[in-house]
Amino acid sequence: MKPALITTNLGALEYWSDKVMEKKMNTDAISRYFKLGGLGRALLLWFLAISIIPLTIVGILSYENALNALHQHVVKSFSSSQYQL
Repeated sequence: MKPALITTNLGALEYWSDKVMEKKMNTDAISRYFKLGGLGRALLLWFLAISIIPLTIVGILSYENALNALHQHVVKSFSSSQYQL
């Protein structure tokens, strides 16, 4: 009966060691991706930079346009309220 108990424990040990190695392999792949450069990473960074720059410009222009429209609306509402007093 002892050999069955030993093989059961070895099976559990193998199972957990496989899980630990699997997790280590996943973290190794992630750390390798961030440590090493490569064409894929370079392209990703360039595409992000190329898309963020126009998005920032459009956002700033939209903000200024909305600010000017609100300013004009406030000026018109104040100027029309002076005549009603």
